[in-house]
Amino acid sequence: TGGPASLTGLDIDVVDITNRLKQGDTSAAVRASSTQDVYLLGGFVTSITTFLPDFTTSNKTGVDVNGGGLLPGDVIEYTIHVANTGNDASVNTFVEDAIPVGATYVPGSIQVVTGANVGNKSDAIGDDQGEWDPVANKILVRVGQGADGVMGGTLPVGMATDVKFRVTVNSGISGDIENTAIIHAAGML
Repeated sequence: TGGPASLTGLDIDVVDITNRLKQGDTSAAVRASSTQDVYLLGGFVTSITTFLPDFTTSNKTGVDVNGGGLLPGDVIEYTIHVANTGNDASVNTFVEDAIPVGATYVPGSIQVVTGANVGNKSDAIGDDQGEWDPVANKILVRVGQGADGVMGGTLPVGMATDVKFRVTVNSGISGDIENTAIIHAAGML
């Protein structure tokens, strides 16, 4: 109407500048201009969407392959389910798992059972996607599309992979055997 308290003269625009930004940018210049109108820039609002891989639904299970109660000499098979439920693909994705206190790694037991690069992995460093480091007493498995003996691969949004390995329960051990895997990755965007 053009009268007092009306929104006449108010112009609200949404401008997508995604194609003008790149990963790592920490600032962006804003410029407003007009060839005929006189205007005042009264407000400027930004909305920045964060794109990240998300592995919070990933999990790990352990099964006593001998059955019954867990005893010294029994073998535990661990399965690490790595699932990307975020809104960005992960890159250089790998799983690291320290062998738990009270257990000994079973040589040659690393395998990728679902996802890219399915199959048994050697324990040697750098020859395939899996390795066992006897000095640090841990396994490392590079997962995802394009993973090799040096770099982890890409795990697209909504995709998952499963890694298995085995340990033997040491003699003289009692109580709980605690074990946690760590998933390392960066976002693609």
